[in-house]
Amino acid sequence: MARKFSTQAFVASVGIASVLAVSVAAIPKVKADSAGCTREGSCVQVKGRRLYVNDAIGGVTLSRGGEIYGHTEVWGSYLGRNRFHKNTADKTLSNSAVVRARVWDTEFVDFNGELPDGSKVCARFWQKVGGNYQSLGIACETISRI
Repeated sequence: MARKFSTQAFVASVGIASVLAVSVAAIPKVKADSAGCTREGSCVQVKGRRLYVNDAIGGVTLSRGGEIYGHTEVWGSYLGRNRFHKNTADKTLSNSAVVRARVWDTEFVDFNGELPDGSKVCARFWQKVGGNYQSLGIACETISRI
């Protein structure tokens, strides 16, 4: 009888250990390295490791052979307060790929620092049409434990 109980206890402890191992393995890592775009076309890419952000860059999604003139605005904030902000110079961005693709600006926004959990890094492409600028939406990435 004692042997049957110890076998059941062993099997139960292996089952609990497996659940704990899976639970610990499933804990997400904090990641600052990500990118995303809006439906209108603005894109943002954040490079870093964990909560540390090296730099950010803005861009635009263009169809095959597409071309656009304007600039990107890149900023980061935490609790609604801006931590950094940059407008790049106007330039033409072109997609030479054979498919629709993201085309990144050539000017990075260097940050080289840690952002608090929940911070946002955003970018917007401003297309210059005639003498006016038209926003292609705001793309943001949240720096957090995903």
